[in-house]
Amino acid sequence: IDQISIDLPKVSFHVACSKGTYIRSIARDLGNQLGCGGHLSGLIRTSQEKFSIIDAKFIDEVSEENIIPLDNAFNNLNSITLNQLDTNAFINVVPLKLKIDHSNLLRVYDPFKKFIAIGKNTTQGFKHEYLV
Repeated sequence: IDQISIDLPKVSFHVACSKGTYIRSIARDLGNQLGCGGHLSGLIRTSQEKFSIIDAKFIDEVSEENIIPLDNAFNNLNSITLNQLDTNAFINVVPLKLKIDHSNLLRVYDPFKKFIAIGKNTTQGFKHEYLV
C-alpha cells in the first residue's frame, strides 16, 4: 500500500496485490482500526497480469488495428491447431480422440489460425472448457 492520501472523511491509496486480495476488506479493516467504520467508494484496477490501464483506449479511439487479440490473455498456455473436421466436431461439443500428451488447458485454433477456445484433454477426450 502506498500513495496514501487523507482528506477526511475520505482516505485513498494505491495497492499492489495478487489475485484474491479483497480490497473492500482492506477498506473495512482500515475503518475498523480507525474506530469509525469504512467502505469502498471507488475502485480502479490499473493492471491485471501483463495488461495495464496505461495501454487502454477511450471508446472513440478503438479501431480494428489497436484491439488486443483475446488469445493474448492466454499466452501462458500452449496451443493446438485443429483440422477442419476436428474443428467442426469440437465446436459442436464432440470430445475429440487426439493423440496428445497434455492434461493442461490449451489455446485452440482452427485451421485458419483463428482462436476458438480453451480446451482440455479429459477422460472423454479433448473438449472445450471455454468457447470464444
